[in-house]
Amino acid sequence: MKHTLLFLFFIASVVSAQESLPVLSDIPVFLDEKRAILLFRHRGETPEDSYILNKITYAEEALSKAFLDHGLSLAGRSEADDFRPEAVQLHCETAQVRWALLVDTDFRDQNLVWYFSVYDAVALIVRAQELFSLFLYLGVYTEDALDLSAQRLIEKWQQSFQEPKRFVDYQAVQQRQRFTSPQDGVTVFWGRDNRQEIGTIEQNYLIAPLILFPTGVPVQGMIAKDGYWSQDFVIPEGITQEPLKLKVLQKITRHSFGFMLALRSLERSSFDFEYRFHLLPDRLFLSGGWSIWSDITELSGGLEMVHHEWRLRAGLYLLPWNDFVFRLFVSTGLSFILTDNFQSRFLADPFILGAEYHFSKWALVAEYRFPSVLGYSRSSFGSTALNMDSFLSLGVQLKW
Repeated sequence: MKHTLLFLFFIASVVSAQESLPVLSDIPVFLDEKRAILLFRHRGETPEDSYILNKITYAEEALSKAFLDHGLSLAGRSEADDFRPEAVQLHCETAQVRWALLVDTDFRDQNLVWYFSVYDAVALIVRAQELFSLFLYLGVYTEDALDLSAQRLIEKWQQSFQEPKRFVDYQAVQQRQRFTSPQDGVTVFWGRDNRQEIGTIEQNYLIAPLILFPTGVPVQGMIAKDGYWSQDFVIPEGITQEPLKLKVLQKITRHSFGFMLALRSLERSSFDFEYRFHLLPDRLFLSGGWSIWSDITELSGGLEMVHHEWRLRAGLYLLPWNDFVFRLFVSTGLSFILTDNFQSRFLADPFILGAEYHFSKWALVAEYRFPSVLGYSRSSFGSTALNMDSFLSLGVQLKW
């Protein structure tokens, strides 16, 4: 008899224990349609930086505020390790609310990823999901991106009543940005001041690593190469399926050598050679040049004779961008002309105006000279002593 009673007590205990486990479909509870519970969890690295922690906290605030503005009140918030449907359903039924706002964050390699979703405890489905990612140091305001993500979730939530969705485990859909460039060896970075290296252009092509970025939000970056001016770039609509064609980087010019054809008159032209040394790369330069041409002038005694001109001058680029393809410059200097019969004159170039169109390692050059003869004899070009005819020079310039 004693053993029989113990056996019955054991059976009753087991039954009682089983009945204490919640069976979701059998719990008759009222779920308030105007209230929600916020569940959050963080995965990945545990950030020690208070700046990053504030961004993670703001993700919860952005989502709850967005739904509060749309008529829901918050019944509570709690940390949850399990976001499976049955676990979320239990939270809703315990709090007696229809809606669960889920905030799932992950932080790796300075990249903050957040996953927002809305669970419907009545329909037993996830009504809306929003996956968003941002490299924290891209120059984009993280708070604005989080607010935008929350607003998108609201829109999806409202649209979901026409097309209900099932609860599924989300997978990060990551688009690998592709880059093309005519220059190999160019390093590509995400961000500007706080940069994250993507890789280097090889065989005119690069595929970026898998990094999550927000859809439709501009992404900033930079390209750089040793010996070249770096350039920023922006992808206005975010990561694209089409390759992004990068601009050609301009050589940082410290030295250059130019060859020009000077149109000194309708009948006469000279060959000009010039070396430039840049005191400030692509900004301030000193140059030395030599020209040679054949002409009949006062210096040649009325005979056609070869003339040589040696020049020294200083120049300054006028536009503020060192790597701009189109550039203007002004320069000034002195020159010395010597003929084959050893007659000579000194010239002054008080004002020279030039324009250049730059490629990566060379440039097209045009300059206009307004030379004046120093002294009171007639000029070597047959004009008055102090006012020589101006003339145009055209040529190319090699940079290194």
